[in-house]
Amino acid sequence: DLREDFKAAFTAFFDEDLPRCIEINRDIQAKIVSAQTLAYEADPGLQMMPGLRTDFKIGLYKEALATFHLLHSDLAMLIFAARDWTPDPPPADGNDESVFSAASAPAMDQQLTEFDPLAYLKSLKSVVGIGGIRQELFEALDIALGSLYNLLSHSLEDNDFQEGEQTAALLRTASVGFRKREEWMLEINRTPFKADVGNEQATQDPRVKITVICKALCNFKAHLGLIEELVAKNITL
Repeated sequence: DLREDFKAAFTAFFDEDLPRCIEINRDIQAKIVSAQTLAYEADPGLQMMPGLRTDFKIGLYKEALATFHLLHSDLAMLIFAARDWTPDPPPADGNDESVFSAASAPAMDQQLTEFDPLAYLKSLKSVVGIGGIRQELFEALDIALGSLYNLLSHSLEDNDFQEGEQTAALLRTASVGFRKREEWMLEINRTPFKADVGNEQATQDPRVKITVICKALCNFKAHLGLIEELVAKNITL
């Protein structure tokens, strides 16, 4: 269930466990690729002897898969912004072999920079507080992906594929961004980074890191909205 995988990845992200988030995101990519290979087999037009069941919604399945790639890319961008990209120091001279040991170290094992974007996000009430960005993201995952799976597995020509409250929530929140986005941005603007901001490379600049993370989170929410729209279009009113 990719819904649970995404929730696990974001749980790791907000809990500052970046290596775990990276691992789950790789699994997500593998599952999306695997699901694509099943699209051909799931096409009802290729059935030799069609049964009485309603045809599988192959169009919805394929469009959702395309959006899953976007969700995976958004999560990858979060990881990219949160990781430490401090370049290795140059060798002292031609006999300095320390550069080889630094280059061979796994990227995820590198030390965090002085500014830790994950710890910074966790300090924001608009992110981790009640009704904050984190909670809203998890609720959106349940509504969008839960509704998608329920509809794809439903085999009758009716709208009784899930609880009415969830369908109402889906139709009400489709394509809506974070409700606390303005509050979130205001809190970031008034919360210092507690790090020296000088002539860092762009990948190490706290302002750049937080900007990219915020953009990736907003993109993820928007792409969940695309899935909600896809599901809504396939509901018979």
